[in-house]
Amino acid sequence: MRRKWKEVYERLPIERKDQSLTAISGFTNDITDQKKFRDTVIANLEKELKIKNNANICEVGCGCGDKLTHFYNNNHNCFGVDYSEAMIKRALEEMPKAELHAKEACDLPFKDNSMDFVFSYSVFIYFETKEYFYKVLEEMYRIAKPSATICIWDVPDIRDKDYVLSYRGHPEKGYEHTYYDMNDFFDWFKEKNIKHIKSEYIFIPEYKHSNHRFNITVKLNKDNHA
Repeated sequence: MRRKWKEVYERLPIERKDQSLTAISGFTNDITDQKKFRDTVIANLEKELKIKNNANICEVGCGCGDKLTHFYNNNHNCFGVDYSEAMIKRALEEMPKAELHAKEACDLPFKDNSMDFVFSYSVFIYFETKEYFYKVLEEMYRIAKPSATICIWDVPDIRDKDYVLSYRGHPEKGYEHTYYDMNDFFDWFKEKNIKHIKSEYIFIPEYKHSNHRFNITVKLNKDNHA
């Protein structure tokens, strides 16, 4: 049975049209202060992006543009995909000059080696199969420039799955989340001869799930594999 999350995200821009982009993106029940949460995530992403302006930035699973709008408003060239047409429509209202597509994450409509910064936040949680997971990694890697940074953040940790389910409860059929072993990310990038990979747990006080999710940040070196 396929998961029903896409149906949810087609409805949210309509149901929450007068709410913040953070709320439209689905961050409501588990966020105590949406603005502080968003500001913290963006500040952390900014630390990884060393280019001051005019960078090509792609968000995989951009939703309505909750985070991507920050970069758009700071003179970066923004690109994004989301499988929800309603979310992309809402994002284009905020970023009319951005290149945004209603597409699957495993089929990015961008050129090889074209992005300075590729990121996703709380997106891998919705992938249904290991095969899809690896296809998305391949696509993110493909579009990234040789010296780009890739951030895959807010990934549910398989080690904490039982604990999380104990307090959240088991989801209704079709609304499951996917949990990951961070070693799968390390192993995949190491096969590409990429050595600069780090994993972090960044506690965000306004976001209670942050204790149980990890961030993967990869500094590419396609040219020399140093």
